Amino acid sequence: AYWKPIPFLTLSVGNDKQFWGDGYRSLLLSENAASYPFIQAKINVWKIAYEHQVMFLKDLIAGKGSERINKYVSMHLLSCNVSPTLNFYIFEAVVWQEQDSIRHRGFDIQYLNPAIFFRSVEYNIGSPDNMLMGLGGKLKLSNYVHFYGQFLLDEFNLKAIVKSWGWWGNKHGFQAGLKIFGSSPKRPQLFQIEYNLVRPYTYSHYTSLINYGYLKQPLAHPDGANFEEFLALYRIAFTKLWMVHAKGAVTFYGTDPAGKNYGSDIYKYNSSYVSEYGNHLGQGI
Repeated sequence: AYWKPIPFLTLSVGNDKQFWGDGYRSLLLSENAASYPFIQAKINVWKIAYEHQVMFLKDLIAGKGSERINKYVSMHLLSCNVSPTLNFYIFEAVVWQEQDSIRHRGFDIQYLNPAIFFRSVEYNIGSPDNMLMGLGGKLKLSNYVHFYGQFLLDEFNLKAIVKSWGWWGNKHGFQAGLKIFGSSPKRPQLFQIEYNLVRPYTYSHYTSLINYGYLKQPLAHPDGANFEEFLALYRIAFTKLWMVHAKGAVTFYGTDPAGKNYGSDIYKYNSSYVSEYGNHLGQGI
């Protein structure tokens, strides 16, 4: 359900999935997990679009059977059409749990603050909540050729990265893609290639109740983390009823041997990493 109290503001509430980005995959928010309850506010003014969304999730606690505990996500997306051919957007999300080791927090109303990056200071003060930031964009070289991409930053420590690029907390993801559209309106065509990379331990946190997931599924890329992926897609519509859709994918992916955490499963606690340094894409099996 939605309501437009004024022309440039739309308020929504529902139980659904959403997708943020221009690619076949999204590193920010995809339709991979189950539908979730949410409230959302969208503002469109001039060349700027702004979204603030709060998601009400539940997740399982490791070792406690089917018990589900509430968790929440508050996210912002600020998009700007810099020119008729260039769109740029920035993203942030914070995940927190209803019950931590000290107290019952419940729903933290401070996360209803609509200002983007108001919690960025968490990177420096060591907040227990899980903060993610990102950016993306799309460039139209013509009506038929579009470039797009995303960058996700889950954790960053400059001193550790300078010491070693393989630090376990060097958690980020990258996407780059190209779309080529056919010129015939009678027979629409699309050729698309895409590359995705997510480093080990990205999206995870010290408990599953603060990771970027919902009911044992990632909220972003379905492979979780510790992978790189190459995609190629082709679509052509012959009539309104007949269309051919072909897709090919190659993924380089590391899985975990028994009792180990090499960073692919975002539901494993990231404090259980195998090695503090020397981590790389595809590690594990």
